[in-house]
Amino acid sequence: MVTELNRDEYGVIRHYPEDGMLELEWLEASANMTDDDFKRSMQRFSELAGEHGTPCLIVDVTTFKTRWARTSAPGATSTSSPRTTPLE
Repeated sequence: MVTELNRDEYGVIRHYPEDGMLELEWLEASANMTDDDFKRSMQRFSELAGEHGTPCLIVDVTTFKTRWARTSAPGATSTSSPRTTPLE
């Protein structure tokens, strides 16, 4: 059974407890998201992963439309949150 845990204009977060999965599906509106919107969405995904102890995380980028700003592109900064590892 799938449970929708969070939805906003940019994406949907679903929990699949039987499969141990948490999914973030980006929506078409992600084309209009700001860097702060992206960071907020990823923070919420991280929080829910921790709350549910989900071992498998899926980010569906099939309809992800945002364009990276130079400062928020993966690997653009050397800092990371305590729950993530910098991309290299």
